[in-house]
Amino acid sequence: MTATQDDLLKVADPTVVTDDGRQFLGEASGRVVLTPNNNRGETLRVPVHANPKPASTLTASADEDGSTITLAGEGVANGEPLDPNSYTSLVSGFEQLGTSPEMAQCTTTVSSSCYKTELERSVDLAAVGVASDVQQFGDDAGLYFAVSAHGRFTSAETAVNYGVYLDATGDGLWDYQVTTTRIADYDIPLVVITDRDYNLVGPGGEPYVAPMNLYDGLVDTNAFDSDVQVLGVPLSALPEVSGRITFGVQSASYNGTVDDVGTVSTPAGTELAPQAMSFDPTAPGLSFDVDGESALMVPATDGTQLAVTQDAASYAADTAVGGDKGAMVVLSQNSGAVGRTQSVAIAPSAGDATVTTVPPADSTPVDPTTPPDEQVTEPPAAEATESPASEAPASTEVPPAG
Repeated sequence: MTATQDDLLKVADPTVVTDDGRQFLGEASGRVVLTPNNNRGETLRVPVHANPKPASTLTASADEDGSTITLAGEGVANGEPLDPNSYTSLVSGFEQLGTSPEMAQCTTTVSSSCYKTELERSVDLAAVGVASDVQQFGDDAGLYFAVSAHGRFTSAETAVNYGVYLDATGDGLWDYQVTTTRIADYDIPLVVITDRDYNLVGPGGEPYVAPMNLYDGLVDTNAFDSDVQVLGVPLSALPEVSGRITFGVQSASYNGTVDDVGTVSTPAGTELAPQAMSFDPTAPGLSFDVDGESALMVPATDGTQLAVTQDAASYAADTAVGGDKGAMVVLSQNSGAVGRTQSVAIAPSAGDATVTTVPPADSTPVDPTTPPDEQVTEPPAAEATESPASEAPASTEVPPAG
């Protein structure tokens, strides 16, 4: 079997139905016939099967004033962009507000803070980014989260679940969870929203349900064997969000392994940590576009430029957890060796040269029984530093991420 990268197309097995939006792998299959010499023995027919796919090698770097991020390297452009049978390099831009170190592998002692097998390696969170396209869509804007890990998942929402917990009211308690789930007989990871009772919610009282990575299987977003996921929801599905939010991300595996960026586990369930991330989706600190289009899963190649718009006041007010804030560039089709998630330093604009960064959570979350006027809802002050959707049927309840 010979695979030529520039000629590969995403072609499903003829027996696989793909027009329903299911995620699928491009594949090639056949058989090898082995004929014995001198008529000794039987002729053998050996089935062969392969899932080759091309990978890009794009890297991102910002110019000196941080107003432009330029991609360099080799992209993938096999077939018409965003065609069901094509492979197209895609880029997305987020403001990075979460950073997490690698988790240790369990040895003689097993606990929830070390991973047990490579199957659950994607539980080990690496970076968290957030974006809003309010500049492009105004009242119809969306809120988007990118979550990357130090290890790959084979298929999203099977061994590991990610939950993004949002406080929209400023009381220190999360109001919404944006998470992923799966529905029987619907072969695609889905993004949903829950309330604090883990009931599905959405606009008009109907559950919001959309594909992970913004597209269903008719557009290849490299949803298998990857280490990054994009979860997008419309702001209209989050009616309590009217300005700045605080949020955190928790991952949980089938083995009971848990990782947190801005969240903590309590006997009553997952809560936000005092050191949570903060962002204003109505006035994002950083916004990204490519030729005027929101930089969210847009085609990319060598030389593609992401324009970076900075709201100096919002960017200064945004809070990062575990590392410096900046840009998080997601290159979905990149090889693992080059990196699908790349952090790019973006310094605050002149006149706003300080940023807020807090360490990972290490203290007690807000107690839900504490009166609001006694709650501490702001993260502890840190020393100032220089800083370089489709519809599907759904049940009405999903389990918590943790």
